[in-house]
Amino acid sequence: MTSPVGFTLVQLRYFLIAAECGSMTAASAELHIAQSAVSAAIHNLEGDLRAQLFIRRRGRGLVLTPAGERLQHQARQLLARAREVAGEARGSGQILSGPVSVGCFITLAPYYMPALFSECTSRYPGIEIDVVEAEAEHLLQALRACRVRVLMSHGESVRCAFL
Repeated sequence: MTSPVGFTLVQLRYFLIAAECGSMTAASAELHIAQSAVSAAIHNLEGDLRAQLFIRRRGRGLVLTPAGERLQHQARQLLARAREVAGEARGSGQILSGPVSVGCFITLAPYYMPALFSECTSRYPGIEIDVVEAEAEHLLQALRACRVRVLMSHGESVRCAFL
């Protein structure tokens, strides 16, 4: 089991907004929360990280420290990835439906397409599979032109390329 990090995504979000706004007061207005909540979250974040993130200049706002600048970059990436994870989790429960074009080499189609059809239609009853059987050059052209969204190829194992 991994050990907890001690800080939260909310603290990182407040930190980023305070850095962008240049003051705790402006950040609180942006977030529609009390200024003390922003200050407390950032203070706790600094404590968890054991690093000063801002130089606080009374009446003149905030300036990032070198540690704050490093965290700013990392926090943006982490929050972006967290949004992706949340989107993927929400999307996993959605029902897939509609047409999908699958390109397959002529020689592979009889061997792999029946299993693909069976698996996809049982998992996603609303999906409509359109198969394009062709040679390599024609399949690559179809993939580039978006006439095919999935391309099945062979080698050591069957692989799919998605556009």
